[in-house]
Amino acid sequence: MIEVQGYSNAIFDIAIQNNDLLNYYEQIKILSSLMNKDFKKFYFSNFIDKQEKKKVIKEIFNDFNQNIVNLLLLLLDFNKQVIVGEVFNHFIIKASEELKILKIKIYSSTPIPENDLFKILNFFEGKKYEYQLIVDKEILAGYKIVINDKRIIDTSLSKKLDDIKKELKKEVF
Repeated sequence: MIEVQGYSNAIFDIAIQNNDLLNYYEQIKILSSLMNKDFKKFYFSNFIDKQEKKKVIKEIFNDFNQNIVNLLLLLLDFNKQVIVGEVFNHFIIKASEELKILKIKIYSSTPIPENDLFKILNFFEGKKYEYQLIVDKEILAGYKIVINDKRIIDTSLSKKLDDIKKELKKEVF
């Protein structure tokens, strides 16, 4: 974990020094999403020569910030590919806090109609945010909104039923 934080903090500090944190954040988010796809197979492969990997990485990511590309190459040089996902995740969390980007997860029992989604997101007008829609059958009805994995706004039927259940237990005992 210390090693992950070291690499992550280094690229974070470089982004801050270059006054380019938002650009680094966006590019690392793209790379992070690629780590769940075919690029991960390529990057982790033991059957592809390291020099060939470096050449391909430089070609594919020639429009990316050179410091970010260098991080990929450095991890490859030191056979640290296994931590790249953690480095990116740590950076994304730290950068989103610094950039004050809210991470919003909206849970509902069914896909949310566009007009309802617009009403929910309207509460965050004027703020930077990213949202994720999650269908959860246990919600029953209504919505549960989690902000930065901490604050919860729960208007779901299952929450209301749980509250009633707690009240009944207090009355009976």
